[in-house]
Amino acid sequence: MRLNYMKTSSLLLILSAFILSISACNLIEINQEINKVDSTGIIKGKIKLQTDQSGPVIVNRYYLQNKTYISDTFSRANFLGNYQFDSYPGSYFISAFVDNNHDGL
Repeated sequence: MRLNYMKTSSLLLILSAFILSISACNLIEINQEINKVDSTGIIKGKIKLQTDQSGPVIVNRYYLQNKTYISDTFSRANFLGNYQFDSYPGSYFISAFVDNNHDGL
């Protein structure tokens, strides 16, 4: 009887330790995600067209990686020319163009 109790206690102890280690990993990941969200900022601006071209204004956001600018997202400026990007801390480059043929390219 005592041997069964010791085996059961040992298994429960090992199982508890395993569950706690999984929970600790998840808590660390959750904390990292919270810190990432807390560090999010906003890049916003206003495009003023100095052309008589018509069409939506597409605004691209680029980041620098290995001396190359990489486009990671885009937005359409609203009818007032305003645009906005949620962004993590870093350096970004913004470009814009009038999409005359409405193909987004």
